[in-house]
Amino acid sequence: MTGLNIALVGVGSAAADYVRVITESSRAKLAVVIDPDLDRASVLADKAGCVMATDLVAAEDCQAAIVTTALEDRVATVTHLLEAGIPTLVLAPLAAGIREASGLIELSKQREVPLACAFLDRFNSALRAARGMLDEAPIHLMAVRHLPRDPAVDNNVIHELMVHDIDLAIQLGGGPLVESVKASTITPAGSTTVQSADALIAFGSGLVGNFSASRLSHRTRRDLSLVTTNKLIEVDLLRFRVTVTRHLSAHHLLEGGTPTYRENVVIDSPFVHQAGEPLALQLDQLLDLAEGRTDMAAIRNGLLPPHTHAAKVESA
Repeated sequence: MTGLNIALVGVGSAAADYVRVITESSRAKLAVVIDPDLDRASVLADKAGCVMATDLVAAEDCQAAIVTTALEDRVATVTHLLEAGIPTLVLAPLAAGIREASGLIELSKQREVPLACAFLDRFNSALRAARGMLDEAPIHLMAVRHLPRDPAVDNNVIHELMVHDIDLAIQLGGGPLVESVKASTITPAGSTTVQSADALIAFGSGLVGNFSASRLSHRTRRDLSLVTTNKLIEVDLLRFRVTVTRHLSAHHLLEGGTPTYRENVVIDSPFVHQAGEPLALQLDQLLDLAEGRTDMAAIRNGLLPPHTHAAKVESA
């Protein structure tokens, strides 16, 4: 198999999916799986038919790297890779704190080495379809990203879940600046971090966004609603569906002596063209960065604002 050699660093929850899309790609080859636990690394390495290692030195012969390590290990891992000149894709968030994330972005700039963050919904076909239907900037956005409770996961949902929707809001017209942030959070008994958070962010562009992220739900949801002056666009990011609603008129009537409210709307369910699996499209972007086909500065410039706004939510 030809293609760029990829190092997978860490065998976190997303690692198996990255192994699958790399092995399915005609442009990439998984060269090595790196993790301190060789037993864990061997499971994925054997599946991909590649070598395994415990030391990051094993990545230095690769043309790109994907980092799925635990959050506490990310800064040291990504620093090593960037200093070795290896284009790197990192799970969101880049780091546990805004100062560390800023440091990684600055190191990428200084070394002129591509750095990308796994904001996977940027590549979601339904999101792209919805974006194409915007004929004017949205004035209001609502985002819900809920998961059932997982006792094995205790990461802060603001930085691990909400940051993705904040990134989408920036991309969809919110822009990099905010005027105000309000938030309420829940840290349940037995947890050390925020497991449910709701935030109201007023962006500098005029967009107002409501964000809800939780690991205390009873079903998985990834929903996004965009309101403009002439339509409501609802996006199911999980099932790749889009619904467009346009209000026509509303009337208060009497029917058989009973007061009735009648609303006339037009509802469209447009076809969503599947350009590809989001994870595979994200891999292609990493390969394009490694080959110099994509502007690394443009990608890098979009990394800090969602992390900064997430930090403001946490401190609100």
